[in-house]
This record gives sequence, C-alpha cells and structure tokens, in this order.
Amino acid sequence: GLVVGGESCQEARDLLLEVETRLFRKERFLQGNPDIEFLKKKALESDFHLPRHLRAHNVATDPLCSEIAKRGALYPDHVVFLGPSLCCMKPEESLAPVVSKYRDKYGANPKYILVEGKGILVNNEISSTGEEMLLCQTLVLERINAGEKLCFLEEFEVAGLLGWEAENYRQMMDKK
Repeated sequence: GLVVGGESCQEARDLLLEVETRLFRKERFLQGNPDIEFLKKKALESDFHLPRHLRAHNVATDPLCSEIAKRGALYPDHVVFLGPSLCCMKPEESLAPVVSKYRDKYGANPKYILVEGKGILVNNEISSTGEEMLLCQTLVLERINAGEKLCFLEEFEVAGLLGWEAENYRQMMDKK
C-alpha cells in the first residue's frame, strides 16, 4: 500500500490527494450483466454463494475484465486473498468436477469461480477480506483499457507469496 507523510496532518492529506489525483483513471463502459438466477441455481447444494458485492460479477460479465483476469494476478494481495490461480468454468459445466480439478492442481479449493459470461460464485470459506479483494480486483480491471501493457506476477512469485510465513500468519489472524 501507499504510505505518505508530512510535517502536519494537512500536508500528509494534501500529498495523498495529489497522488490520488495523478493515479485517477476513469472506469470503462462495461458490457454484460450477471445472471443471478442462473448463479443461484449453480450454487445450490454446493459450498459456494453469490459475492457480497454485486459489482464483483463484472470480472465475469465484461469480456475485457474476464480476459485480463484469466491471464493472472496483477498484485500480491490478489494471490494472498484469492488464491494461486483463477478457477473458470463454462456455464454448461457442473460445479463439482471443476472444483475437484482445481483442488487436485493447487491443493486447495478455489476462493471463487468465474462462470464465463454469467458472473462469479464465492467459496463459503472466503474471508471478509477476500470478498473485499474481489471488489478491489473488479475496480482495478474496470480501469484497464484494451491494448495496455500489463505485468502479471510470475509463477515463482505466486509460489513465494503462498509460502510466505508472514502472510500465512496474517491469514490465520484474518480468519479469527
């Protein structure tokens, strides 16, 4: 995160506002709407539910957001709170085999599942911070335009974050 300082609270506030102004990016016009009824039916008798924030569905319903999300993680907190990789499924697929395949590959259940063109489903085990990170991911992706050069975390960086003792401790405290 960002840390700012100054000789006074006002000076620190002014510096923060200047940084925010310089970093401001307008949201794109997004395409698609979530299919809430479809998602509710998919979630029946599973360990998944609809996300806390309706806006989080944009990751699955907007084609550019979805394309970028599928390419990997853009920042460390994404990995820490949302897992090593995105779990995607086509609308016609069944949830259980998709979750099983992900668990076999990564040794854990997915924190959320992107149902292509429909929306997302969130694992019942996700923390409240994880839910907020889903919203954060959406807010970031909504501000990225087609053709922009992006730098995704490498596999070794993702692995390092997942095995980092400080993050494991912080996650344990987050669950409490």
